[in-house]
Amino acid sequence: MKKSKMWVCRVGIVLLGLLAAVVFAVDTDTDGMSDGYELFFGLNHTNASDALLDTDGDSVTNLTESILWTDPLFADTDRDAWPDSIDANPLSRAVFLWSNPKFAAGDSYLYTGPLWWNNAFRVDGAWTTNGWEAGNGLSNNIGSLNIQVLRSLLTNDAVLDVELFDSTNASLYAALCDSNQAVIVNDLYGNILTGSQEVVTRRLSIPFSSYSNASILRLWRGTGDITVYSSLMYIDEDGDGVDADQELQAGTSDSDADSDDDGLNDFAELFLTNTDPLAADSDDDGYDDQAEVIAESDPNDDQSLPPYAVWFTLPFTETFEECSSGDLDGQHGWKVNDGGVAIVQSNTVFNGEQALSIADASVSHEFTDAQTNVWVSYRLKAVPGSEPQDLPADMAVVFYVNADSFLCAYSNQTPITLPVTVSND
Repeated sequence: MKKSKMWVCRVGIVLLGLLAAVVFAVDTDTDGMSDGYELFFGLNHTNASDALLDTDGDSVTNLTESILWTDPLFADTDRDAWPDSIDANPLSRAVFLWSNPKFAAGDSYLYTGPLWWNNAFRVDGAWTTNGWEAGNGLSNNIGSLNIQVLRSLLTNDAVLDVELFDSTNASLYAALCDSNQAVIVNDLYGNILTGSQEVVTRRLSIPFSSYSNASILRLWRGTGDITVYSSLMYIDEDGDGVDADQELQAGTSDSDADSDDDGLNDFAELFLTNTDPLAADSDDDGYDDQAEVIAESDPNDDQSLPPYAVWFTLPFTETFEECSSGDLDGQHGWKVNDGGVAIVQSNTVFNGEQALSIADASVSHEFTDAQTNVWVSYRLKAVPGSEPQDLPADMAVVFYVNADSFLCAYSNQTPITLPVTVSND
């Protein structure tokens, strides 16, 4: 993480903490944590000893969490997979735990979160131990969950992850409303339920930037029984699962899902492979991170190399212009076999283009696509030779030029002479 950007995030969070301190200034046990904070999260506002405890085990004391207004009972307040202790902005996402009676009470939902989140509330339905439920006894088109944001602070589109039960014979829709709850767009995506009868998470892109007066995202029930367990709202312009604040900390781009163009998106590199999302070849061993993941070598260890020619997805083009002059073996996934040599030459053939010279060797490259037919197009310089001997049984095809300068195809059976003569003029 880049320290300069971390401090920008920290300033915003500390300001939030200072504002909260003004509102919840009473501190009965004088432990530095306001009564409002302690009562909200279930700490003891009459016992000062809990201030220096680390109740959630995230290496951040309750006192420090109270300054940041993070959750002292959960190590990753914003549920972004980065613990509060290493997250420069531990409030980058708005978290909705609809089933938690500490936060969902009456018609309202209250929790800590980013400055751009304002409030959340239900209209009809009920808070239960499962979440928000609506259906029993309600008429069609009755019941909604509502999330309000401050458009002066949130100018981007947002993403909403909705964990719900995917009921049959039910419908749930997404709408945008203004601050007075007047509907602007009644149905953004159609019914987001498919009837799988499973717990699923639906990811919705919320087009706030297209509607300047929209400040409420509404999930409204059409028909049937609806259960929504939890939700997350955050900014993720490139849709890679890494929110904008995380991209800021990592130095990656929120407008490019794969910042280093190595075939692994930023989320995969940050959370799955632990590779550098800003370097296509994290261990600098000549193999891109994606190629090593496919070949099951370690992209973080320059001594761990693919055990075979690195696979590439078709269509694949190699002009040797990006190869270094000299031995081809190991470059761009090529493997040289049989003890001979395959040399990348510069400025010797084809009007200055780099070319490959092969002597007493075979070269190979593997692909990810399990295709039975692959078209090969190439330009070559050849000299007359003789029919190849002792070829591997699994060799697909070998082309060679016979003593009469005719191009021949050989597949370990009778050679076929093609009606083409080869000239090097």
